[in-house]
Amino acid sequence: MFTLTVNAAHPLAARALKPTLAYKNEYAAMSHSNGNHTANVIQRLVSHDHDITLFSKRLAHSLKAEVTGLDTKIGLLLLEVSAAGRDLTHYVRDGYFSFDIEAKITPEGHEKEVHSFDRIPAEVHKKDADTYLIRCQLPESVFVTESRGALRIPFILGMNARVSISAYDAELTIEARVRNFSAGGCLADMSIEDSLSLYVGQTVPDLAITFPNGEYLFSKGRVRHIRPFGSLGRAAVGLQFIDVSSTMSKEIFQHISECEREAASRSGLKENVTPSELFIAKRTVAAATSISKSEKSKMSR
Repeated sequence: MFTLTVNAAHPLAARALKPTLAYKNEYAAMSHSNGNHTANVIQRLVSHDHDITLFSKRLAHSLKAEVTGLDTKIGLLLLEVSAAGRDLTHYVRDGYFSFDIEAKITPEGHEKEVHSFDRIPAEVHKKDADTYLIRCQLPESVFVTESRGALRIPFILGMNARVSISAYDAELTIEARVRNFSAGGCLADMSIEDSLSLYVGQTVPDLAITFPNGEYLFSKGRVRHIRPFGSLGRAAVGLQFIDVSSTMSKEIFQHISECEREAASRSGLKENVTPSELFIAKRTVAAATSISKSEKSKMSR
């Protein structure tokens, strides 16, 4: 169990946290009964080298933030933000804000996992001319219910799928990573350079989402928003599925169910949940078969 130490001089300390939190450089096992689920996922991310950035879908710049407190039992998160001369009201609107956590998944690895947390309730307190303190209550679940009742599944803790975007009738194909997935569309993580070929409102002739086991989904799409993603020169592009047939809709919901199962398994949200076959890499089996054939060939020769 992680504990968090809060500076007694901190303006929000009296209202904030009773437990004490010390970050470790390893993932902690999580249980469905171990406090707030979203807070536990965040704890696993910030226990590694990480960056946190506040973002707005209306602005091209993000703001850096630091965790000053996290209570995994009640889901209370405290952040300190340097506004760098910008107005924080553009990032915290109607009492809600959104942020990315960019975390290195292994101490020796270079790959980072970037996860978005959207529309989190927040209270903002100004510390000095350029520094703000944000006190926010995290939702119990990382699964987000969208305005039309659809469930949005974040691809957390190593979940991976790819999306190929044919931007101009197959003349340009952009390869990206899926960061979340719902019946309405997906969030694609791509380089800033690739995102320059897209614009908000653009109709995309072909989207192809490929899962690790080789299964795929095809759809037409529309670009809903483009924003900076993390701090590595990446862009997050919101893609909406359009002209979806009834057969395609059924396939999408089946895949959403499998993604929910995988996320629940990885994060420990539910007991006795087995991983989804969608995320068992097909290439692992193919590689093993290839090696076996190669060895047999050598023995034959």
